[in-house]
Amino acid sequence: MVFSHIAKVIRVGGGVKQSLRTLWRKDSVVLTLLAFFIAASAFFAFFVGESGRFSLFIYPGVAIFSLTVVGVGFFIVYSLYLLLILRPERPVTFFIARVSGKLKEVGVARVLLMVMLFSFFLSSVSSLKTLIPVINPFSWDYFFYEMDRLIMGGHQPWKLVHGLISTLDLTMPINALYNGWFFFVFGVLLWQILDVSNRRRREVYLISYILCWVVNGTILATIFSSAGPAFFGRIYPGLENPYQPLMSYLAVANEGNPIWALVIQDYLWDVYSTGSLQIGSGISAMPSMHVSLAWLGFLHFCRVQAGLAVLVFLYVVVILVGSVHLAWHYAADGILAVATTTIIWRMVDAWYQSVRIRSR
Repeated sequence: MVFSHIAKVIRVGGGVKQSLRTLWRKDSVVLTLLAFFIAASAFFAFFVGESGRFSLFIYPGVAIFSLTVVGVGFFIVYSLYLLLILRPERPVTFFIARVSGKLKEVGVARVLLMVMLFSFFLSSVSSLKTLIPVINPFSWDYFFYEMDRLIMGGHQPWKLVHGLISTLDLTMPINALYNGWFFFVFGVLLWQILDVSNRRRREVYLISYILCWVVNGTILATIFSSAGPAFFGRIYPGLENPYQPLMSYLAVANEGNPIWALVIQDYLWDVYSTGSLQIGSGISAMPSMHVSLAWLGFLHFCRVQAGLAVLVFLYVVVILVGSVHLAWHYAADGILAVATTTIIWRMVDAWYQSVRIRSR
């Protein structure tokens, strides 16, 4: 009996052709956007004579690792749930039957293809980010510094929150939560790839996710080419650096507890200086993709569960404050990111209601 269930798991999905048909039927718009951007990115890199700085293979390893972690985590959690809560008479047979049913529902080949396509997409985005200063050298940083002062009534935003953060010794917790953004964003992405229970919610999120990277992380990032407060002194070596006191504070704080932002900032500058392609390569401040995708997560959770949405909103606040306090971004970066992400989300949702629902 057990072996027959194992055979079902192996055969699950009804074959590659069936999975491909299911993939196209469920996610044709997402697939089209991914394929178009990947192809357009490769062509653009070739057009500007920088094809050597374009790669599709920056993130596939991360994707495989993430799937492995999720798979192992699911196995452990569900096994404990099975043994401690459900307690079926034949736990192994029950487990295999449940897992095979879920795999058939989501489609194994579909999930693998979607994950790999998104890894190629993110590799394309990262490649284009490294080309931003080549196409349009960093030139907006001083403007955004002045804009921040204008928005905050003549004050630098980092100084407004610095007193409270330094007094309560919150730099390390903020730094940890800020770095946790990667797990939050890619966790939600993987969840929506796997979740087939609500097509509207899944499709609106995935399309908005893609467009946030395209519009915010590529187009606007190139137009408003800027490096961010952490690199202000390196971009304008002849000017007095208004962010030097903040960088000095972070350096002192790093002596007590590691401030990973400083290590990553040095890493990004080294990658930028050598022109190499690495995970996370590319420097860009305006608009903030950390804030953009965290805010997208909040908009998404507003349709999932109100209590979770409140928690995600608080996390967005931490990301917004942290982006300024850790010298990653100007306050204007986060403000624009919230505005553009909201517009993208609403436009995609309106499109879904007017076009997608009618076509059913």
